[in-house]
Amino acid sequence: MGTPKPWPAGDRNLRTTYPGDRYLTDREVAKRYGVSRATIWRWRNNDPHFPQPIVVSPGTTRWALSCLLEWETRMPTAPRGYVRGSK
Repeated sequence: MGTPKPWPAGDRNLRTTYPGDRYLTDREVAKRYGVSRATIWRWRNNDPHFPQPIVVSPGTTRWALSCLLEWETRMPTAPRGYVRGSK
């Protein structure tokens, strides 16, 4: 995937993303896990292990797919609706 790019110190995100990484909207992340968009934001606010979105511009956020994949590998159990290897 290329050379990892570190996140800024103190960021709650997992620490690497990759050049050419795919960035997902909250709708795409919700679809990936079979949950509502509100659930994705609840996870963002309440789960210290869930990757934080990248703020692209005011009102526009995206999740790095590489961070979500890393989070998935660290989860003891999969969230409702999640199928390993889904895209």
